[in-house]
Amino acid sequence: MTAKKRRIVDENRKYSDEWEEKYFFIVQNTKLLCLICREVVAVFKEYNVKRHYETKHKDYLKFDKEVKQSKLKEFKSQLKAQQKIFGAALQQPSNIVKASYSVSFMIAKKMKTFSDGEFVKECLEAVVKDILPDKSKLFSNLSLSRQTVCRRINDISNEIILKLRDRIRDFKYFSLAFDES
Repeated sequence: MTAKKRRIVDENRKYSDEWEEKYFFIVQNTKLLCLICREVVAVFKEYNVKRHYETKHKDYLKFDKEVKQSKLKEFKSQLKAQQKIFGAALQQPSNIVKASYSVSFMIAKKMKTFSDGEFVKECLEAVVKDILPDKSKLFSNLSLSRQTVCRRINDISNEIILKLRDRIRDFKYFSLAFDES
């Protein structure tokens, strides 16, 4: 009989608030993040956090409590500023995303290749440039690359499957018909 393997998930390790002031670590998306170097420590163990801090950030060991607290505030504000910059870049207006889904749905309905999305985008940009030149910049943000169209079509098909499953659950009876061809 073999012994049962230990799993980290089963050990119920928790983050301690004192690690923030002692080692400059916070919890970010269920992972331990070092505020100094932005590295992630996978396991919630004080030994791992301490080892990281003492080996990679030796120069911070000599600081007293007040200096550490001011550095902590500084690092937190830098992290928030960085997240704000990336968050703003990732957010797209919902009407542009909706348009991307609409075009992807049309491509799927007509059984065209996913790369046709790029051609459609070029056509839209040309038409808008001639008709509404002040609005032409809007279409440059419209993402219709082959990968995006593929992803959108997968999203649409998954949504359709979920809706069908919800409707099928309410059925009392249903029948299946098979075609020999």
